Amino acid sequence: RHAFLFGSALQIWRLSSAAAEDVVYREKVKELFNAASNENALKWPPWDGDWGRNFSREKTLAGFEWLRAHGLHRRGHVLVWPGWSNLPESLKSLEGNPDAATLIPLLIIAHIDEITQQMRDLVQEWDVINEPYHNHDVMDLSGEEVMVDWFAAARRNLPTAPLFINDFSILSNGGQDIAHQNHYEKTIQYLLDQGAPITGIGMQGHFGESVTAPSKVLSVLDRFARFGLDIKITEFDINSADQELLNDYTRDFMTAIFSHPAVTGLQFWGFWEKAHWRPAAALYAADWTPRPHAQIYKDLVFKEWWTSLKGQSNANGNFSDRGFYGDYEVWVRNGGETFTSSFVLTPGSKTITVQLAATSIRESQDQPDRFNLQQNYPNPFNPSTTIGYALAAPTNVRLKVYNSLGQHIKTLVDASQAAGAREVIWDGTDHENQPASAGTYIYELATDYSTLQRPMMLLH
Repeated sequence: RHAFLFGSALQIWRLSSAAAEDVVYREKVKELFNAASNENALKWPPWDGDWGRNFSREKTLAGFEWLRAHGLHRRGHVLVWPGWSNLPESLKSLEGNPDAATLIPLLIIAHIDEITQQMRDLVQEWDVINEPYHNHDVMDLSGEEVMVDWFAAARRNLPTAPLFINDFSILSNGGQDIAHQNHYEKTIQYLLDQGAPITGIGMQGHFGESVTAPSKVLSVLDRFARFGLDIKITEFDINSADQELLNDYTRDFMTAIFSHPAVTGLQFWGFWEKAHWRPAAALYAADWTPRPHAQIYKDLVFKEWWTSLKGQSNANGNFSDRGFYGDYEVWVRNGGETFTSSFVLTPGSKTITVQLAATSIRESQDQPDRFNLQQNYPNPFNPSTTIGYALAAPTNVRLKVYNSLGQHIKTLVDASQAAGAREVIWDGTDHENQPASAGTYIYELATDYSTLQRPMMLLH
């Protein structure tokens, strides 16, 4: 698991929806990302109920509970978006009120207190201020010092959480929006000078047909890295029908920002065509077909930037190599036994010690490196599909199929099996050998060591 955060903004209500397409949505989130944020649910107007039923607090809490349960890092967006058009109806009604300059700052602090306290156990970091270059009505009304107050209020409720400022057009527009960049730099410096507990800089990363050269991206990152704060790309997308551009710039932009020491995360602003403000930019089409730049993303994150090593220790039991920062699982083979352990590789790590425990796993020939559940093929399918899986050690195996409501449809495997790679065919029937209805299904591989799931789609 990467220490670098690869994530997406999500339509949070989909994380608690029973609809078949939302079951797939959740499976893709688990497959693709180790981090996530709300697209809209924690913005003040939907939090206050201004946007209707899909943005209820109940759904927001359930969605973030789901993210926590599945181990994703969780960002909150946003505490204050300080333009009239982005404030809740209760504050918009104060526009023109002679007491607004006094009342609105108090109401904003009360909102920060309320939402951070309610989400304290579910949200790990926050965008405190969003887009101050274009959204400055509250600062015009009550003074720039209110921004410092907002960070202080967030810190009072969240003693250790990372706190970010966020804005657009810092990296996009060819990197040539100098007025916007200058204002952002000046605002960050002001916050630091006033003692605001800001810990991170968000750069949105919305691109169109004219993208910013990677060399320019790196120079802008260098400019803001001087503050010594974490930088995150918070809203990445490329709005283009040119698939070659999507492919090339996804690869080049990701490579540039991943290489920069100040950047700690990349977040897409959506990943599925039916849940994206710019559908042409989505990694996945409406029918869940991956677009070519989705494969580029996966190849970079899970292959090129993924550490998987094999080697022989020396006489002292030492093995040396390099790896990307993150969480690791290690298998140590000694004679006919395999010992497992885990460790975290962090900056400054030099030596990791793996203790060979008294219990071990007896290995077999041609043993895979890890437990793995492959995507079925073909997918979508009719009438049958093949499911491949790999076992890293002898284990009890249960391979089951569930419908989108979580109801058990059929058991494909229920046996004790030796280590190795296997395939099984599902013929599209239920446990009574009757044809299953068309729709999305989940197949689950449960072993003594892990449980893995993937979605598949049956057509008629």
